[in-house]
Amino acid sequence: MNHYFLADNCVATRVILCLRQAGRRVDRMIDAAPADLDDKDVLALADSLGAVLITQDNDFRLKNRFPYRRHGGIILLRDTDTALDAVLRRLLKLIEQNAPSGLTGSLVVIDRRSCRIKK
Repeated sequence: MNHYFLADNCVATRVILCLRQAGRRVDRMIDAAPADLDDKDVLALADSLGAVLITQDNDFRLKNRFPYRRHGGIILLRDTDTALDAVLRRLLKLIEQNAPSGLTGSLVVIDRRSCRIKK
C-alpha cells in the first residue's frame, strides 16, 4: 500500500511537487475543503480520506488537542524557510523507511537536523 498525504494550506508548493515527483499521492487542502477550516476539522478531513496530514502549523504539536494514536498521522515540517532541501531529504527518507501504518497515530517532526517520531 502506498502513502497518501493531505498537504495543509501552509505547506510550500515545492514540498508537494517533490512528493509527487517521487511518485507519492498528495492532495492539497485548498482543493479539498474551505480555507478557513479549524485545525481539528483539517485533521478530521485527513483521517476521513485515509491520509497523513503534512503541515507547517506548530499548533499540531499540542498533544492535548491532537492526542497521539487518534489520527492517521501528522508530519510537521520545520525550518522550511532556511533549510528546505534538508527537510525534503528527511521527509523522503521517512516515507521510504515507513509503511503507511507505521505513521498512524504518530506526530513526526522534521527539521534541518532531525526527524523525530512521537507515538
